[in-house]
Amino acid sequence: MSNEVRTGLLALFAIALTLWGIKYIQGSNILSQADVFYANYDNVAGVQIGTPVRISGVTVGSVAERKIDFETQRVRLAFDMKQKVDLPKNTQAVLASIGVLG
Repeated sequence: MSNEVRTGLLALFAIALTLWGIKYIQGSNILSQADVFYANYDNVAGVQIGTPVRISGVTVGSVAERKIDFETQRVRLAFDMKQKVDLPKNTQAVLASIGVLG
């Protein structure tokens, strides 16, 4: 194998590893399987990508995406649920503060 091919393969591997690392730091592991759920809100102040999603105090996932719908002026959040959770059809996703000071 020539040096050019080795250098190219090393560069591709380095780029892929960098992209995976960036997504992992943001709270989304590309290599793991997760169910995605969506919810629409009027105000999502304080919610960032990577914010933990909890059910009864247990972390089951994280916020994966925030998008605004300019027609309805609502924000759509995508939740990556890393643990297998069976949610009833009437489940509501509520934004809540964890700490005493908010």
